[in-house]
Amino acid sequence: MSLWLEARGDVKANKTKTKLNRF
Repeated sequence: MSLWLEARGDVKANKTKTKLNRF
C-alpha cells in the first residue's frame, strides 16, 4: 500500500513539474 501511494505521489509531482516547465 505504501509503495502504491508513493507511486501516486510521483505521478502528481511529475504533472506539477511539467506544468511549471511550461511557463
